[in-house]
Amino acid sequence: MFFAILGCRVINPPKLLFMKRIFTFFIPGVVAIAALSTALTACNDPKDPNDPKDSKDSKAQDLQEGEDVPFTEYSFEAGIPSEEFFARWINLDGSGEANTLIINSDEKLKEHVEGEHQPVDFDKSTLLVAYGYTATEVLEANVESLTITPTDKFKLQVDLLMLDTTKPDRWVVAILVDKMEEGSIIEVHYQ
Repeated sequence: MFFAILGCRVINPPKLLFMKRIFTFFIPGVVAIAALSTALTACNDPKDPNDPKDSKDSKAQDLQEGEDVPFTEYSFEAGIPSEEFFARWINLDGSGEANTLIINSDEKLKEHVEGEHQPVDFDKSTLLVAYGYTATEVLEANVESLTITPTDKFKLQVDLLMLDTTKPDRWVVAILVDKMEEGSIIEVHYQ
């Protein structure tokens, strides 16, 4: 006669057959039903293409007042050997101290960049470029923060390291953020 030993207990064959059926048929069936239910629930999530909350272009706008907007700094040097490639910003018009440019397509990026550069996934991201002119030479420019203001504008804080010279200079910073609308208002503050 066949007996199975589990730990210290001996289980008789009919009970073992019953447990085998449970593990073979019942548990996989429950798991399959749960997976099917989850998949069907996800398919029934209605999205209105005209609703700005459902738009892929408004991820950055979903943040609350005073909240930091996550970003990644963008530079031409990242991942590209500088001996082989060269890129530079072009057509950055504006005479003010600080200007912004919201880029949501490769076509618009080509209007403002000359040369080889790292690619941007514009389906998910926006390239936000801030630039300006100073009366003294700029050694380094870095983005400190990007926050949303009470009036649904964005505040970009840029840190400039300037030299004590009288040579006028232009500074440029670029960051990747979640998809942002072209008409978003960006206030640039720098120190």
